[in-house]
Amino acid sequence: KIYGGQTKTDRILRTVVYPSYGVDDAQADAVIIVSYTFDQDSHRLDSLMSGHGTANEQLLVQHVLEELAILHELDIEFLRDQFIDHWAWDWYSNPYSGGELMIPSR
Repeated sequence: KIYGGQTKTDRILRTVVYPSYGVDDAQADAVIIVSYTFDQDSHRLDSLMSGHGTANEQLLVQHVLEELAILHELDIEFLRDQFIDHWAWDWYSNPYSGGELMIPSR
């Protein structure tokens, strides 16, 4: 198991962020940020973000699981069994962020 930290790769996922809290609670689900990408890399992935449950997002999940299996040398069936749900987010297209986190100043 990986507790906290990040894995950076030149593969499509680019950055995987691992949780460092709640990982010792057997009753809680662990959450990882599987792909934190920027610029052109993010546009490739956000082209598959068309709504939860759509064929495009199912393809996105499939790609992410395949990449995680390769990155961590795991059986993809194991990852499918562990997978509960996903939440895809495109910061670039979000009207409140416009591709960046903006903090108002006084």
